[in-house]
Amino acid sequence: DTKYKAPDQPAAADIEAVVAYAVAKDCNEAVLIYPGILPHPIDGHFGTDIRVRSVVFDLEGDLEAAGLCMLNALIPLCGT
Repeated sequence: DTKYKAPDQPAAADIEAVVAYAVAKDCNEAVLIYPGILPHPIDGHFGTDIRVRSVVFDLEGDLEAAGLCMLNALIPLCGT
């Protein structure tokens, strides 16, 4: 779920929404994508043991580089 706000941390309502989406789609992982770095990102299990994490697509600067960083956060490409 893409957000167009950059709070300190994900809102409970945003977490509840992606957990509901994951349950509806029979997924065990959900991601909240924010336009900037969050001081308090999340990576934990919620609801019926669904992993929810926040990822950044930084809109400040080189968008191609930001997209690659986001992809690497979603699916580690470097083997690290």
